Order: sequence, then structure tokens, then C-alpha cells
Amino acid sequence: DAENPYAVTAEFGDGETLQWEGTLVVEPLSSSGKVSLTGLHLHTPWRYLQDQLRFEIQNGLLSVSSEYQVTSGDEAVEVLLSAGEVHVTNLELAAKGNSESVIAIPSFDVEGVSVDLTQQEVAIPFVRSKDASLSIWLTKTGAVNYQSLFAPVDARESDEVPEATPNPAEEPSGKPWVVDVQDFIVQNYAVQFEDRTLETPAQLTLEGVDFQVKG
Repeated sequence: DAENPYAVTAEFGDGETLQWEGTLVVEPLSSSGKVSLTGLHLHTPWRYLQDQLRFEIQNGLLSVSSEYQVTSGDEAVEVLLSAGEVHVTNLELAAKGNSESVIAIPSFDVEGVSVDLTQQEVAIPFVRSKDASLSIWLTKTGAVNYQSLFAPVDARESDEVPEATPNPAEEPSGKPWVVDVQDFIVQNYAVQFEDRTLETPAQLTLEGVDFQVKG
């Protein structure tokens, strides 16, 4: 019976598991269920992308899950995601060739995500991150270190992030996506800041930083 539920589990790494459970009907096309990826070591995908990145993911685990519903209409296939969750633990980022992490996020959680691909709408009720440590400094040219850290590898070899050249002939196509984040919470962040534009660098440390933004 096409309406009977199915379940598939695949293990492809140390504790890395992909699971799907749900129903599938071929004609007309429809499917509903839940898909999850747990325990993905973020250093694994980084290895395949490292030639396009200036930073290294030294550590970190990713788990994502979502319920979904796919239905085929007269004009298009409709896809709805609900009860989506994203959990990142023990994330550590460093510049390539440097063992000292500049971003350390022990806990980053996104919960209750819903996505309507047809309407191009994303609702995120809850985002929380806590106990992170950020190392930020101004280089001698006055640029923030994160600018070069996240710049594309084919960018100019400088601390300055290249600006995109606008093309007047290009116009936005289609309906823009709408993303609604309702509650964003940061708890117990620590920030180490250093101004290296000075002959004697100035340092500032902030600890126990908390803030909350409600949409």
C-alpha cells in the first residue's frame, strides 16, 4: 500500500546518522514525514570546501531535523517544512594555518522553524546561543579580522573586503523571501577585542554579555 509508512536509516560516519520516515505516493506525487541528520562532524564537509574558504572548522557537531509535506498541484509542487530544528554544539573556527580559534560557540539552537517554499516564507520562533567566545581585532589597516576570514578565496589579497560592482542591467527577479525571526537570545557571551592599529595595541574584554531581540 503506497500510503503505508516507510523508514530508512543510514549511518555514514562516527555517530553520523541520516533518517527518514514517512509516506510516499507516486501518482499524484505526495509525501509527508520527517527527515533528520544527527551528529554530523562539521570538519567533514569543510574538508571538501576548504579550497574556497579562508577559515578552518576545527570542531563542531550539527544536527538538523524537520517534518515535511510535499504535494503536487496543477501548476507546481508545494513543499512545506514544519517543526524544524538546528542544533550546533562545540563549534570552533580559526584562520587557516592558525590553531587558535577566533570563534567558539558551544551551543547554538534554532527551534520551531517552518518554511513555505511556494510562498517563500520562513518563520523562526526561537534562536538561542550561549557561552560563546569571540576574538575580534582591528588589523593595522583598520579592517576587522572577520572581514578577511570570511572573504572568498579569489578576493584581493588584502584585509579589505572587495565591494560588489553593481550592474544596472540586473533587476531583482521573482518574489523576495520573507524571514521572520521572533525571538533571538544570546547568553553569557565573551568578547576579546584588540586594536592593532595602535603602536601599542589596546585590549578590551567583555564577559557575561546577554541580549534578546524580539521580532
